[in-house]
Amino acid sequence: MQNVELYEKKKKTTGVIFGRFGSWTYDGSKLNLTLSTDSANLDYYLPNPDWDIVSAEAERHVMRYECCPEPYIDVTYQLHLRRKR
Repeated sequence: MQNVELYEKKKKTTGVIFGRFGSWTYDGSKLNLTLSTDSANLDYYLPNPDWDIVSAEAERHVMRYECCPEPYIDVTYQLHLRRKR
């Protein structure tokens, strides 16, 4: 029984997942990703038996590189998770 209790204590209780969406092929003049809100839409989220989503943030980035004058756009999502007890 002690081994199970020790394992349960070591389990991670929080987590963060990152997802970045963008294009390496098309610049911002051809693919302009936008956000309608600063959080992810969870309307179609199916609850997980082990984790709750605490927050779901979305952020738009515009990057310019030395090689190219055009902007490259991506949208990054951060899901903050908490383990259910």
